[in-house]
Amino acid sequence: MTARKQLTALATTAVVAAGVLSTTPATAGGPAPAATGTTAPDTELSINSTASDAVAAPSAPQAVGTGPRRTGPVGSPLSPAATGAAGAGGSGAGASGAGASDAGAAPTSASLASAGSAASPSAPQALRATPRWTSPFGSSLRPAPPTGLSAAYDAASAKATLRWTAGKDADLAGHRLYRRVGDGPWTAVGGPAPLTATTFTDTPPATGDRVAYHVRAVSATGRLSDPGTEAAVTTVDRATPPAPTALTSHVEAHQTHLYWEMPWSFTTDLANGGHFRVYRSPGRTLDPASLTPVTCVSLTIDGSDRLMGECTDQGMAAGTHHTYAVTAVNAAGRESALSAPLTVRSGDQVAPGPVSALTATPRNDGMVLRWAAPADDDIASYTGLRGERRADGTVHWLESCGDGPAEPLALLCPGSPEGDEYVYTVVAKDRWDNRLSPTDPMAPTVTARLSDLRPSVAFPLFGQAALGLTWSTEVLGEDRPHVSWTCRDTALCDRIAGYRISRWNPAAGAYEPLHTGLLPAAARSHTDVTAAVGTTHHYAFEALRADGSTAVSHAWACVRPERL
Repeated sequence: MTARKQLTALATTAVVAAGVLSTTPATAGGPAPAATGTTAPDTELSINSTASDAVAAPSAPQAVGTGPRRTGPVGSPLSPAATGAAGAGGSGAGASGAGASDAGAAPTSASLASAGSAASPSAPQALRATPRWTSPFGSSLRPAPPTGLSAAYDAASAKATLRWTAGKDADLAGHRLYRRVGDGPWTAVGGPAPLTATTFTDTPPATGDRVAYHVRAVSATGRLSDPGTEAAVTTVDRATPPAPTALTSHVEAHQTHLYWEMPWSFTTDLANGGHFRVYRSPGRTLDPASLTPVTCVSLTIDGSDRLMGECTDQGMAAGTHHTYAVTAVNAAGRESALSAPLTVRSGDQVAPGPVSALTATPRNDGMVLRWAAPADDDIASYTGLRGERRADGTVHWLESCGDGPAEPLALLCPGSPEGDEYVYTVVAKDRWDNRLSPTDPMAPTVTARLSDLRPSVAFPLFGQAALGLTWSTEVLGEDRPHVSWTCRDTALCDRIAGYRISRWNPAAGAYEPLHTGLLPAAARSHTDVTAAVGTTHHYAFEALRADGSTAVSHAWACVRPERL
């Protein structure tokens, strides 16, 4: 093989091994290619970029001169491009003929031999290749950022006008405008399509915050430029605070206390002139047309996680209905919506009228009182009283009947039924604690005698002071009768062998022990776990010596009432 043929074969082998020549004819002195499968330098794809923005480039340049070059797509067979100029001054006719007939055909020994015969063996040519990097997808470079951004704000319309100067890129498609409120994130404004003009009018939130802007250029391929310089405006504060919540009240005889809540963030407004306004309208529903501001006798604002407001109103007529609402006013003077309304009946200093149809019915745990309610609409509760009638006809009131019933117009006056006669009354109390005195002539009374459940056998009592007994004489609710005692006389206590507690059995007509044997000498209390609800139990207590004699004895009654 001649030297020319050897060189040609080596060049062909190198070109085939590389397999990465440009799909267009190479030009000497072209730019150096990038690595295969990478994007062009300085590329920043926008969110609208596609795969067309990624430009594939040859992996390595090939030395190509007059030797074989690819005339078909990557991966197709290579054919030599014979040219008369490759030899010593040959014409270009041979090149056009060979290229036209061999384009896309695989090299053969004949074609290689032909190429070798056309070259001068005395002046072999170096194989050179300067492939040109071309992209079918357009430019891969980012456009230049816009310049000269300015922002002007009109407080009357609450609008910002932005102006800027476009870049000089030939493939410029438009611009994208971005906005940031305070320290928040950057967000795009102006719609999904790039802005083709160099001015834009924006309506930022009118919250009194600083609003910053920047603009980016967009190329025809969707590539974004770096951000241009920022411009900022400060908006007017047209935001209204949230309405107060959780409006409640506490009504007294001569004033009404209102309470509400507000987010802690309103503290800044309060420190800069913000405040609350309390309104009311007459009647049981809120009437916006007849709202009048309330002059609070006292106003306090406090709280940690939430602000707590309190206003005391003394301007309402007694015994009338009004509906309240509260608003918040921020530092810029903007008022919130009204809170949820609250209807209140003002207090008074007039006691409810007397009850009627009062009756008293004895039973085993006390006296049951029943009545008919007065006509007043502000009654909060009822109080029953028990008293003893004096010789002059007046009543000495002893105690109240405090057992809360499930029956709304009834009360139980618990007590030991021992056949005693008492005077009873019931008075109504309103929400501001007004009530008739039991001595008022309008307060009704009824006289009734308790049942007599006392044991028919008397129990001897002696020595209890020395022992220092304490016991329960009345038990309410689910508690059971309980007795406890102490021993102050050491000489006496040392001789006590144990204790016995008995309960009167009306059916048997006798006291029966509640336990087997004696309670130990160290015992100091005992509970009757078998006592029935709704009756009165009579008990006997004995401290016994070793010889069985009684050192101390005592008897008492314990009422275990049943709620109505």
